[in-house]
Amino acid sequence: MSDDTTTTAPEDADAEPDDAPEVDDHATDHDHDDDPGKRARAEAAAYRRRLRDTETERDRLAEHLLGYQRRAAEELAAVSLSRGDDLWLATDDVSAVLDDAGQVDPGKVSTVVQQVLDGRPQLGRPAAGFDLGHRGGAPGSDPATFADVLRGDRRAGG
Repeated sequence: MSDDTTTTAPEDADAEPDDAPEVDDHATDHDHDDDPGKRARAEAAAYRRRLRDTETERDRLAEHLLGYQRRAAEELAAVSLSRGDDLWLATDDVSAVLDDAGQVDPGKVSTVVQQVLDGRPQLGRPAAGFDLGHRGGAPGSDPATFADVLRGDRRAGG
């Protein structure tokens, strides 16, 4: 019995075997259109990219909306607080002052402002004077004195 199995070492290990199929680089572009699996994967990848882009845009717009909601709530709070941003001392959550539609609810803002003022009354807006800001006469005129009033001089002070 003879052993005819002999192995021969290839001359060049990197050389392609003669029976290997040739790959046409230009044909792969057309094959992509012909293979439904590749086409579906490419389409799915495109949709995933669009989804990520849309999610990024949504997050950016949500941040802008949050800023507008915060400023609107602070403007309402500034009626009673010396600084509107003191509103956030009672809550960090903007949704605490929003209604079901996502709009700033003046009633909820007032409730949170009252919570701030209960804990820190010094943060409230200073109360107006007894005359509600209607002091003095016409601009450029001298105010009437008490002596002018006693004398009956109504023209004094303008």
